Amino acid sequence: MKALYDAIRLAHILAGTGALLAFWTTAALRKGTPLHRRTGTAYMVAMLGVLVTSPILAAFAYAGGRWILGTFLLYLVLITGTAVWLAWHAIRKRRDVAAHYGPAYRAIAVVNLAGGLGMFAVGTYAGSVLLGGMSIIGVIVGGQMLVGAQRREADARWWVRRHVAAICGCGIATHIAFMNIGLSHVIPADYAQLVQMLGWFGPVVIGNVAGWALGRKYGSGRTVAQAA
Repeated sequence: MKALYDAIRLAHILAGTGALLAFWTTAALRKGTPLHRRTGTAYMVAMLGVLVTSPILAAFAYAGGRWILGTFLLYLVLITGTAVWLAWHAIRKRRDVAAHYGPAYRAIAVVNLAGGLGMFAVGTYAGSVLLGGMSIIGVIVGGQMLVGAQRREADARWWVRRHVAAICGCGIATHIAFMNIGLSHVIPADYAQLVQMLGWFGPVVIGNVAGWALGRKYGSGRTVAQAA
């Protein structure tokens, strides 16, 4: 079993490394070009590798009696998978705003909201500031999605804003993984707790600010809200 775990863990790390490289490659390219789309696709494929291997690692955690870790890993799969799906779906349904905000969108919103509340309960039980703090992401994402489903953006650039916001969410997940798995091994033990908190919450703050700024830059245009 250890050999299987090591193999899955290695695949997870390789997929995450590929995602980090593809993320910054795509970010550096001119938006909308064929090369930008190809590297963006490569990023999505790498992220799928991360998402596929994560539940297996969670299963190993459950099998080892570490149910809190296993639950947290599944929660990360939920919020990260939501960002990946939103980034892809906004482009795929860019000509049909109603289809984007359809039943699947609403169902994912509810699951994120429930997942965030559940993780808050787990964090409270474990007395963990980290788990409690990260639970806010699911609550906010789920709540914002439900509000968005009721007030659909109708201008021509709505999908750009949604895509950019989701990609920033993907970037948050990618950099959290890098800072807490890769970078943590080269940080002195005296600073481990500080680095852990910065590694979890730093990308969340920076990613949301970047999402707001990039949304204004690439998705500018008059927004018209229409009732669902």
